[in-house]
Amino acid sequence: FMEKFPVNFLFTSQFKCCQIQGPCVDFPPVQTQVTSTVATVTMKPTSSPSQSPTPLPTSQPSRSPVVNGKQWYFYPDIHALTGSYCKHDDNYEAWMTADEHKVDYLHDTLEACCDFLDGCSDTPPSAVTMPTNTGDIVRYADEDFENGLDSLPWIHGGTRNHVADWRISSSKKLYGAHSLRSGDLNNKPNKSTDIKLTVDSQNGGYVEFSFVANVSDPFEKFVFYVDGQVVHMNYFPSDGWKTFSMGISPGNHELHWSVESPPEASNFSRSVDPVRYGDGFVYIDDFTFKPLA
Repeated sequence: FMEKFPVNFLFTSQFKCCQIQGPCVDFPPVQTQVTSTVATVTMKPTSSPSQSPTPLPTSQPSRSPVVNGKQWYFYPDIHALTGSYCKHDDNYEAWMTADEHKVDYLHDTLEACCDFLDGCSDTPPSAVTMPTNTGDIVRYADEDFENGLDSLPWIHGGTRNHVADWRISSSKKLYGAHSLRSGDLNNKPNKSTDIKLTVDSQNGGYVEFSFVANVSDPFEKFVFYVDGQVVHMNYFPSDGWKTFSMGISPGNHELHWSVESPPEASNFSRSVDPVRYGDGFVYIDDFTFKPLA
C-alpha cells in the first residue's frame, strides 16, 4: 500500500524519513568528543646544568660575512702611505686568496689582522696628504685609464725599434670600461711598442698593475723593465688577468712596458692556433704607484 502513498511512506534517505515520520530514536547520531588528558610530570632538578651554556656574544663577528657572493675579510691595507691599517671589505688583492698567503693576509677579526701587523696605527689613513706630481715626475699614481692618458706624463717610444704607440682600449678591462693596450707590431720582426713613466719617492715605493698578455713565442714577448733591467717577462698568453707588484728603492726610476718581436719573422701564422699564440697585444689596467712615508 506504501506505493500508493509514496510521499508519506517512501523516502530517498533516512534523514527525510525521520523528518516526516519521526522522530527516530538513533537519528541523528549523537556526536561525542573524547578528550584525553595526560598529566605532565615535571622532572626533579639536576644538581648541575644538563647542557653547556650558550656563549656570550662576541665583540666582533666570529665569521666574516658574505656579500654578493664574495667573502669579506679584515686584511692589511698594503697601499697605505703611512702607518699600519686593516680594512674590512671584499676589495682585497686577488693574490691574498692563494693558499700560501691567505692565512697571513685574510682574517675573520680585526684583532687577528692587527696582530699580523704587530699593531694597528691610531691615525686614520685619510689624514695622510698625497704627494703632488710635477712635470714629468710621478710621485703618486692610481690610474684606471677611464680618462685617457692625459692624467700622467706617459712617454711613447724612446727605443730604436719602437713602431706603434700604446692606446686606450675597451676590448679588455679589469675595472670600468677601458684599459691600456700595446701597439700593433703587425708580425714584423725586430720591432717593439713601448711606453714609459718616471716615478720618484724619498723612502721608496710600491708599484702594481694588472695585465693580460696575449703574446707568444716565436711572435713576440711582453717585458717590464725598471731602470733598463728586466723584472718581468711573458713568452706565452697569461690566461686571463694577472697582477704584478714590487717595491722599489728611493729616488727616480724609469718604468718601461714593452712588447717586442724577435729578430727573425716566424715561418708560420699564429692563426693556426689563436688560443696558443694569442693576438699579439698586452693590456694594462689598475696601475698604482704609492710611495712609502
